[in-house]
Amino acid sequence: MNLFSKRRFFILSVITCIFLISGCGGPSRQDVMNHLEPSGQEKYAVHLFYEDSLPMTETNELNIFHNSHPIFLDTINKIQFWNQDIEPYKKWAKVLGIKDFPVYLVMNAEGIVLETPYLSRVKEFLTDELLPNDTNSN
Repeated sequence: MNLFSKRRFFILSVITCIFLISGCGGPSRQDVMNHLEPSGQEKYAVHLFYEDSLPMTETNELNIFHNSHPIFLDTINKIQFWNQDIEPYKKWAKVLGIKDFPVYLVMNAEGIVLETPYLSRVKEFLTDELLPNDTNSN
């Protein structure tokens, strides 16, 4: 290898290392899933990915639903809202394949168990899963 080839190899190696260290590739799907999954003994996490402005009526309704039954409080440990105007969360949505907003993700330890734009569907799913014999559905 001549001197020119050694320099070229060295420069390409340095550039490659800089790209790898800087994280230009963004987060992996598994990294995002690990961040979003429920923690502890709880069973579910609910995430809302949205654009522009947070739909306050729906977020209030989701919080009221969450507080409506002790089982929901015990088994849903994360309710989080992710604004697509903020760069890291835009990358998260892209990694997860989300293209339309708003969208709710309901997750358990296995991964995403429900993806829907409708809060009513989230409430129905969680009620069916957590209160299957309860006649008082919300």
